[in-house]
Amino acid sequence: MKIQEDSLIPKYHQIKDFLLSYIRENHLREGDPLPSESSLIKEYQVSRNTIRLAFDLLVKEGLAEKQQGKGTFYRDPGSRKAKSTRLIALIAPLDLLSVRDALPAMEEFLYKRGYTLLIGNSSEDIRKEQTLLERFVNQNIEGLIIQPLSRDQNSFLQTLSVPFILQEETVQSYTEPLGKLLDMIELKR
Repeated sequence: MKIQEDSLIPKYHQIKDFLLSYIRENHLREGDPLPSESSLIKEYQVSRNTIRLAFDLLVKEGLAEKQQGKGTFYRDPGSRKAKSTRLIALIAPLDLLSVRDALPAMEEFLYKRGYTLLIGNSSEDIRKEQTLLERFVNQNIEGLIIQPLSRDQNSFLQTLSVPFILQEETVQSYTEPLGKLLDMIELKR
């Protein structure tokens, strides 16, 4: 494909159309890399800003995801990951002081890494804990930290298609388990 200089279609739209053709012709799957900015600049003799505008359109349409320092990757609009808004769920009894005290640090830790924290208060109620689990899974979470009230949840947790960590009551910091959970999510991608 060649950029049409005299076209009424802006160059960045033409680049976007090229990228859509590239996705189709190469049968890209979720997470596959798109051509680099540098290669597109060289091939089409356009500015970096033009390339970035084209990628921004794909991101807005949910067809691409930018990862700083790594590049831009295809997002399949039909896949679960593409629908995800990078949610991590926490289910724990919030009446525990250790959990409440850890929430601001957990939220900040995840926010800095592009995630949003969903919080479910199990209120020392096993039925509520189960309901929260089911609701969060239906919201396309990418990961789960649970401080289970009962080991009865283990069989259900093993059926989940999302990474999870069981958090013990005695742990003072959630930073380490959150780091492990994010590593598990990255390995799954």
